[in-house]
Amino acid sequence: MSTARAKETLARDGGDLEGYNDAAWCDMFVSWIGEQLSFGHSMGSDAWTVEHAKWFQSRNRWGSKPQPGAIVFFNWSGSKNIDDIEHVGMVIKDNGDGTIQTVEGNTSNAVKIENRSPGQIVGYGYPDYAK
Repeated sequence: MSTARAKETLARDGGDLEGYNDAAWCDMFVSWIGEQLSFGHSMGSDAWTVEHAKWFQSRNRWGSKPQPGAIVFFNWSGSKNIDDIEHVGMVIKDNGDGTIQTVEGNTSNAVKIENRSPGQIVGYGYPDYAK
């Protein structure tokens, strides 16, 4: 949490680094990927999944179709409400059987590749990788 992005987030939102010590880090992982690949500006960056999804929605980059590289937002009880998002990952591929393969942080406190069913997916954010 000592990156320039962390300092920028703290300046914007207030608080201190210690406040993030026990936070769920799934979206921090996705944001970190974007930062490492110099795509932070086109894929957003947030520690809170709901706010990150709304960032995509406000830019008309929100939808319901899986695409490799899309950011996928989940609700474990099946809600499709953006305010109920609980987890986030990145789509690796559409498996062609209704499921998707993802890479996720903070899945059993680790980075993992998972196969997810559509019943848990709230929606997708589509980064503009061309920018």
